[in-house]
Amino acid sequence: MKLKRFVEKNFFILYFAVIVVAFIWQIFTSGTQTFQQYSLGTSSDEEYEILDGQRLDTVFRIGQDNPDGFIIYNYKKNNLSFTDEKLLISLFNEEDGALIQKNEIELANQFGNFYISFQEELPAGTKVRLRIESEGLEEKGPTISLSEESGYGSALWEDGVLQETYLCGALCYKTISYNYLKAVLYLAAEILTGILLFLARKKLHLPVWNEKKTERIVKRRINWKRTCLGAVIIFAGGLILADYIYTYCIEKLVAERQYEVACRDGQQWIGMGEGDEVSQIFCVSGDDFSGIGIGIEADEDTKATLRLELYDFTTGELLLEKEYRVSALTELSDVIPKREIEADDTEMTEQYVFFDWQTVLEDSANHYYKVILRSGNLQEEELKLAVGTGRNFSLMKNGENASGNLAITALYSKNLFLEKMFRCLMIAVIVFGTGLWIFVSVFRVPAAKMYAVSALVLGMIFCFLIPPYCVPDEWTHFDSAYRISNEMLGITEIPGPDRIYKRACDINEKVGSTMKVDLEEYRDFYEELQETSEDETLTIAYAGNAVNNVTVLNYLPSAIGFTVARILHLGHAVMLLMGRICNLLVTILLMYVAIRKVPFGKSVLAVVGLVPIMLQQMASCSYDGIIIGAANIFIAYCLHIIFEKDVSISDLLVIAVSGAMMAVCKGGVYIPVLGLLLLAVFSGKKLDWKRLAGVFGMLFSMGILFIAQFSERIISMFSKAQGTSFRSGDVELYTISYFLEHPKQLIRLYQNTVTERLDYYIQGMAGGRLGNLEIVLPWFLVIAFLLIICICTVRSEKEQVFWNKWQRGLVVLLCLGSMVLTQLSMLLAWTEVGTQSIDGVQGRYFLPFAGLLFVVFRNKTFSFKNKRDDLLIFSAALLDMIAIGYVVVSIF
Repeated sequence: MKLKRFVEKNFFILYFAVIVVAFIWQIFTSGTQTFQQYSLGTSSDEEYEILDGQRLDTVFRIGQDNPDGFIIYNYKKNNLSFTDEKLLISLFNEEDGALIQKNEIELANQFGNFYISFQEELPAGTKVRLRIESEGLEEKGPTISLSEESGYGSALWEDGVLQETYLCGALCYKTISYNYLKAVLYLAAEILTGILLFLARKKLHLPVWNEKKTERIVKRRINWKRTCLGAVIIFAGGLILADYIYTYCIEKLVAERQYEVACRDGQQWIGMGEGDEVSQIFCVSGDDFSGIGIGIEADEDTKATLRLELYDFTTGELLLEKEYRVSALTELSDVIPKREIEADDTEMTEQYVFFDWQTVLEDSANHYYKVILRSGNLQEEELKLAVGTGRNFSLMKNGENASGNLAITALYSKNLFLEKMFRCLMIAVIVFGTGLWIFVSVFRVPAAKMYAVSALVLGMIFCFLIPPYCVPDEWTHFDSAYRISNEMLGITEIPGPDRIYKRACDINEKVGSTMKVDLEEYRDFYEELQETSEDETLTIAYAGNAVNNVTVLNYLPSAIGFTVARILHLGHAVMLLMGRICNLLVTILLMYVAIRKVPFGKSVLAVVGLVPIMLQQMASCSYDGIIIGAANIFIAYCLHIIFEKDVSISDLLVIAVSGAMMAVCKGGVYIPVLGLLLLAVFSGKKLDWKRLAGVFGMLFSMGILFIAQFSERIISMFSKAQGTSFRSGDVELYTISYFLEHPKQLIRLYQNTVTERLDYYIQGMAGGRLGNLEIVLPWFLVIAFLLIICICTVRSEKEQVFWNKWQRGLVVLLCLGSMVLTQLSMLLAWTEVGTQSIDGVQGRYFLPFAGLLFVVFRNKTFSFKNKRDDLLIFSAALLDMIAIGYVVVSIF
């Protein structure tokens, strides 16, 4: 209480002290490290494919002392997936031929360009030769660009032959640029906001804060019959759903095997009579060894048996002993999925049979084993076993050497993890669903608390349900949060363009790609969760950067999770998971505050916050969750000061901060929603001039922040002529100058977009598309979510309507304005010239104002006698559980 009284008494002193400290911090940290580049080739005119045995040399003279590195532009993977392939980059002194340095660049970790950091100082005037070779690219390789024009004196040789083209690359020099104007504009907006708050305190006599309204969980009269019946139905329904999913897809996948040919079939055979024994020593390269495949020729109705003994060759330990009926053995092709079988092995898998261990040897990689087969019940017939060419250990028959090797195919059970993950997932879903029903049956739960519980559990499930990098652009969000984590740990140096320092264990081949949700991604995720940070060497690595599109605050939760994980020396997957969880917790907190504060429509905000796409974005490293949470706080507090009387200075401060977040994120596409403040200028039906000045002052301060954040980008957009704007892949984009000359084309694009893609937007906003948009939930779930939201908009009989016609009209216009700006941003940033509708817009982009758009339809006509917000939120959570099951089915 003493602290509260102290803050209330000295609120404005503390406020201005904080913004001054923040300004000083911005001034001292306003320096941004960039790279001045001097390009050799000026345009991308042709592509050069990098292959083994070829050599590309470029010779140039150093123009200024001590360049920091050299960048090679327009690297394209050429639809290849890399593992250990490398580029060999050598730098020579052209005058004496001395090797200055040699670099090995792993192609799996590159995207967009290569960067070679110079290890030695190179004075101006030094003539150098940069040589590009490769290792592991025998038939097909990636490409880089060559130019017909040179912007910096250079020459190019291909395999020693002088060319008339030039390498698209540049010398890089580190520079630091300072943007003091941005810090000054931020300070001006903060001072203006402080003055407005001070005047509101003096003129309107607003308290610093109001007493908190407690929302308690109230025990209700319990209908035990209905409660127990509902619990049984949910529990039984969950079990039936889980059993169906397991039987339909999981069981088959768990039984599948991956294979490795330990010794290839040589189309030779060795016969076995009654009591004969053959043995073979072999090595397997993978873990989870669970059986072998052997080619056997025998009569279909044979009664012969084979007794198999498997030994650890190194220790001599008997690992298993089992007898098999030859006629009952399964064909190898029945346990290996067709998608895994290579073309050369098709015939082999159809002729071989499978000896199933009925157990799994988990740590089997690079182990040597000895298998012994003894025949029985042969009578007068003979078994034949397939034999291949010799390898290290020869085949033994009855204790004597035989020619060749037993043709063995090793089988691995790589999908056993799936059963564990599925059981944990279904247990969590069923227990949560049943427990939540009992909870709302016994207690009347406030909407905010009900949302927090539901979102926390479902969000944690989504953290594991969608593997890393399978959320749109999560690799970029990961890199952006990683940059901030580096700064937290004192790693401030930027080693090169689009490069940061990462732990070696955090570098992976998925850079630059949003992965498809499939079995391989789940397997990688499960295996990486069990790994530690084996190699924490700081290594230069490519990194995307989306911080300029939002603020540091949007990535701060994930960055904190990363930082804690790095301090604790945790592995890559665990680190990413901690970032996801921190992001989830902060977003839930923001939504909780918004739902508590909004005077009506609490269940609307809660259900919108529980649609599957919202849960996916919250439970990822994406900045979407923080933006949506901040937007809902702004909407909730605005509605509070518009329709409630107990307004405080802290309410206005929250509006200023959350509104500022909306103004400086995603190019300012949500700025129209800030116009919701205009409704606050009326006291009843009369215009309040004091409020008008305050509202316009606050909107003006938000406008200052918008200009500080995006002024350069806006000037660039207006200054670009048609034919000068491109995105990755040399795709030409529309420009504002084009639409100023062709306004009808702009109108036509919007018309086509609405008519062709409105259903796609609705489906995306209601959570109908997950993962990298490839998981499409059925329309009945989408319609069910929309129906629940519509029911939530209906008031109870005791509640007021609040809205009048002109207020509804203004809110709809504001939301439409944000929709138009959102589409315009993707029209200019992503849509290829010639496309007849706007590309790249997803329904989730409309989530920040979706709750407001639904709430505005609250009216006098429809009402409920006894409305239960907690039951409506429970219904949405129940739909999420069904959606989780459908996601599993659609993936597997």
